[in-house]
Amino acid sequence: MKLIIWKEIAENIISYRNLIATALCIVLFLSSALIMTRDYQNRQTNYSLRDAMGKTRTGLRPKIARSPTPLSVLARGLDDNMGRLVFIWWSQPRKEVGADVVDPGQRNPLFSLFDAPDFVYIIKITMSILALFFAFDSICGEKERGTLRMMLASGGSSRSGIILGKWLGGYFSFLICLLPAVLLVLIWLAVHPAMNMKGEDWGRICLIVLFSIVYISIFFLLGLLVSTLTHRGSTSLLIILLLWVVWVIGSPNLGVLVAESLSPIPESLAFMAEKSAIGQRGFDSQMDSFEAYWQADDRYIAKVNQQADLVQKLTRLSPMASYTYLSTALARTGAAESQRYKCAVIDWDRDMRRRADLDMREYNKQMEDYNAGRLSSPPKRPKGAYEWAEEVPFDYRQMTLTNALGTVWVDIFLLTGFNVALLMAAYLSFLRYDVR
Repeated sequence: MKLIIWKEIAENIISYRNLIATALCIVLFLSSALIMTRDYQNRQTNYSLRDAMGKTRTGLRPKIARSPTPLSVLARGLDDNMGRLVFIWWSQPRKEVGADVVDPGQRNPLFSLFDAPDFVYIIKITMSILALFFAFDSICGEKERGTLRMMLASGGSSRSGIILGKWLGGYFSFLICLLPAVLLVLIWLAVHPAMNMKGEDWGRICLIVLFSIVYISIFFLLGLLVSTLTHRGSTSLLIILLLWVVWVIGSPNLGVLVAESLSPIPESLAFMAEKSAIGQRGFDSQMDSFEAYWQADDRYIAKVNQQADLVQKLTRLSPMASYTYLSTALARTGAAESQRYKCAVIDWDRDMRRRADLDMREYNKQMEDYNAGRLSSPPKRPKGAYEWAEEVPFDYRQMTLTNALGTVWVDIFLLTGFNVALLMAAYLSFLRYDVR
């Protein structure tokens, strides 16, 4: 097996394929780092200017926005969504869930037309295809050249040694093309003054790189498996491209469509009609009406979360979806972080209103005592919800690394499982492969 490994590495290192792949990786990853860093700087500058002008602080009609995370340079995810500037109005409970979006947060209009070319996007699309090109003729190519029969006839290599050697040697050769570009990106993040990465950030980055390697390995093994099922390189190439389209593009989109059918969300107009009907009821106090509105909000949010959970379960049939959920969770830009942030905004708003309502109830009671002569002086006017917001400002704390990993342990298991299953399938297929 060692001879096969060294043979694969030696042949690939000096080949034009490796040189072209290395140059392509360096150009893609450095271009991505430049584009995404500039995008992050623009969003950070916009946030800082809004904060300096008091537009991200609480007070009269509280305004809330979350600072962009530096790791969005690697996995942009939903960071732009969480960075939107929102206003909370006195009539907010009667409106849709959350607060009014005043600033959409998007600074580069091209990102609305195309996916952000971040590190994770390049890995899950470009590098997965490139890994297939490295592996599609690993076995059938040797058969076409007549060297596969010679390997087995010489007695120096067994079938298990050949398949494991092809996998380890070939994939290590591919990583030789990839890792220099990744190293340059890490150096860029370390030296760029706008990044300001901290200790935990580097731990998250290392995990993103690690799981990127695990993800790419899936497609290298897929190419190896198809190579053991075919006898011509051209046939193998056509099959793996078809499988890639179905598994990476078709499966996640189909999962979304199925989830929307199985767990639909009420239309916006229907939801607003439900809240309008609530407004027609008679309530003893404004807070009672707010609580009724909030119950409708909670039912709507529960249905949205139910559909989102179903989407994640169905799309995880594709390793691309699992890798996306995992990498964005590590970068603090994932779905769980976004849901947690939205819930924090809603809970904070409701807490301010409840505090103000308790103060008002106490004030009314004291006014009754004052009017009845049981108090010598009138009570002080209570704080409103926005005044309470000045004393208890919105403070969102991001998920810890442990909590983030806890939300994506299924994805870690699936990426590992895909690797094991494909390796076993390739091994068993090669045991029955006709080398003649």
